[in-house]
Amino acid sequence: AEFGLTAFIGKERKEVIDCVLKRLYSDFIVQEIDVNGVASRLVTFDEARATAKTIMAGDSKLLDESVVRPDFVTDAFVAACDAVFERLEKETKMDTATLDKPSRTTIHGYLRSRYGGELESETDKDGAIVVKRRKPGKRKRWARDTPPHTHFTMAKENKETSYAIGIVAKMSGCNPSLFKTCGLKDRRAVTAQRVSAFQVDIDKLLNLNSRLRGIVLYDMSYEREGVRTGSHWGNRFSIVLRDIDPAAEATLESRLKEWAELGFINYFGTQRFGSCETRTADVGRLILQRNWKEAVDLILGGAERNGQDTVQGAIEHWRTTGDAAAACKLLQGAQCFASVEGSILRSLAKGKTWQEAVLWLPPNIRSIYVHAYQSLLWNKLASERVVATGVSVQEGDVGAEGVKLELETGSPFDVQVPLPNSACADREGYVFAQYKAVMDADGINWDSFRTLEKNFSLGNASQLALRPLFLRPGEVAWRFVRGRGANEQIQRDLTTVLEVEPEKIGEDEKPAVGDTVAPEGTVATEEEGSNNKLALWMRFDLPGGCYATVALREITACDMGKRYQKELNLKADPVQEEEGVAAREEEETEGEPPLKREVKEDEASIVEEPLKEE
Repeated sequence: AEFGLTAFIGKERKEVIDCVLKRLYSDFIVQEIDVNGVASRLVTFDEARATAKTIMAGDSKLLDESVVRPDFVTDAFVAACDAVFERLEKETKMDTATLDKPSRTTIHGYLRSRYGGELESETDKDGAIVVKRRKPGKRKRWARDTPPHTHFTMAKENKETSYAIGIVAKMSGCNPSLFKTCGLKDRRAVTAQRVSAFQVDIDKLLNLNSRLRGIVLYDMSYEREGVRTGSHWGNRFSIVLRDIDPAAEATLESRLKEWAELGFINYFGTQRFGSCETRTADVGRLILQRNWKEAVDLILGGAERNGQDTVQGAIEHWRTTGDAAAACKLLQGAQCFASVEGSILRSLAKGKTWQEAVLWLPPNIRSIYVHAYQSLLWNKLASERVVATGVSVQEGDVGAEGVKLELETGSPFDVQVPLPNSACADREGYVFAQYKAVMDADGINWDSFRTLEKNFSLGNASQLALRPLFLRPGEVAWRFVRGRGANEQIQRDLTTVLEVEPEKIGEDEKPAVGDTVAPEGTVATEEEGSNNKLALWMRFDLPGGCYATVALREITACDMGKRYQKELNLKADPVQEEEGVAAREEEETEGEPPLKREVKEDEASIVEEPLKEE
């Protein structure tokens, strides 16, 4: 209710079916789906490293045999260069003392084109051209005929997307701004998504697989265009819900069938509003009110997760002494560069104002706060609408591109509700009147959004930002699983591929899972250490920007938010949950090289013009 998630599409939801989400991070798998409907595949670390070795041994598309060989270059020299390219030899030479400079230049160009820039050539003091493999990490001149964007799949375990990109950028010696993704994926999960990097060599990225922890890079190619935010279709979710009361199985079965047919309200999930003590929507409200100091205080207040946490210790030191530079020194590992709190403290240590401290954050991070405020208003309005009118098309509803829907022919799944932004100004109707009433109470108007559009990614002032009100999941499948230990792995991860994947459990006993129906009954597998609780495995596709936890809420009526799920985990296995928290804390501070975000001074020093008085 705190975030506006109060209504349901389905029938009676008074019975709450408690379940545990993300007991293991392998219980939540996300595979990005491109615009052609193809999901990014998952591989293990060993598979990716083996593939990398094959490619690095010369099985690469970089070798272009169509390049015309100059007449004065012998077949023997080309064969020797091929051996260097395939790492069979360290170097080779060609005596060019009798050739003029233009001829030697032609040889250098030929080698660069044939081997995709992977070989270095230089003329020594004796007039011989020496050919070697380019050292990994060394910047090369980008070949004109090579597309400038390197596309690859990045799979990760238990890491945030921005953190993983930062690690890849740091270890490859590149600026993080060269890397682009379609969107952020869950942290406590196994995820696979497409990434593009501008003029970064394939071999440089492949070399990282032997050094990365919890991250693997594969399926690489050179493309003309880079990845853009939102350029994917959506995501495929494979999820395990644990600790379900077996008595709830029949109810779940009925709700699953109803959910596959009727869908759910397309709320913004609770993770949109922050997972620590900070409520991102409250920070967004303060930013829109121009209360910059209060916004910074609230952002830093979100570190209060654990009395021993080093981030919290650094913040307390700053609050006590006012010395932000000394506080930064208390942070460990990547915390100073990869955490929001660390970025704020670093900006204050440089003497930035409260406003500049917020603008110092990366655009995708600082925009989250204002987006959360917009999302909160949207959620509350959606709940009021569904309670009042149900699942139906109403007078004045619009569809895609803001086109008005016909009451007789329009579908509820075509209904789009705008988010509050400056494009809503001077518009009439129920939605806009409700938004204005809430904003007036918060001391915010439509101009509050307009002056932030440049720095907070709030969209086009002349175009409504529309979001579907109702959504139906695609490619739905599920199975009930019995007799598994509370912490027993049910889905694969990036280390292990299970002998029997969940969708194939009990195939001999039960029919295969269909697109929208599951086999009747459950699969029993008696194993030592098993418990009497039920697990539910599910797989479904959702468009980009939609939340799997919201979809699951429609089925279970259970709070799928992080705080409540942590409580359930503590009740079921307090030792395991505390160990998991400790492991995550350790991961934040150890084992990875420190990250440094290079920020242009003018980017962090943007000063907005004050609002004009009405």
